[in-house]
Amino acid sequence: MSSGRPSQTQVERRQRRIMVFLVGSASASDDVVKRLTEKLRVKERTVRADLDAIREDLESDAAHVLPENLLDAIQGADSFRLLKGLGKRVMIEMVKGTISRELGGALNDALREQRHTLRAMREEQGHAALKALEILTPQEQEVLKRYRESRTPAPLKPGEFPPPPEGAEPSPRANS
Repeated sequence: MSSGRPSQTQVERRQRRIMVFLVGSASASDDVVKRLTEKLRVKERTVRADLDAIREDLESDAAHVLPENLLDAIQGADSFRLLKGLGKRVMIEMVKGTISRELGGALNDALREQRHTLRAMREEQGHAALKALEILTPQEQEVLKRYRESRTPAPLKPGEFPPPPEGAEPSPRANS
């Protein structure tokens, strides 16, 4: 079904982000503000106020885009830390008023569901790890113990230095 072309919603989102960027850039540039005041024949304060109002309008219109992005982020979260950060973001957006209480509640439900999913996945991994354990016989334990002891170097006495690694050339200082 995908033709490789962006959907109308994706195009609208991209255009809105461009407008927000342009308005933000214009208000940050004294040259642009000066050119707008000359072109529109108004005071600088008026242009800055208009740019701020346009930015606020664009950001408030972006509220319908926010929940979908949040929902995608929640569903893609693979750690409790990410979920905690997303929960804070939902709360902040609710306080700002960019998302309604109902929508915030639904997003919090999605966060809770994702937490339960992560917890269940971790429990399954733990059970699988336990099932994968093999109990060793006393003979196998003895063989494992001897192998581990053979791989552990003898402890060094005070003032001793460890030997160089196998295949390493002695340092020139060792010969002097």
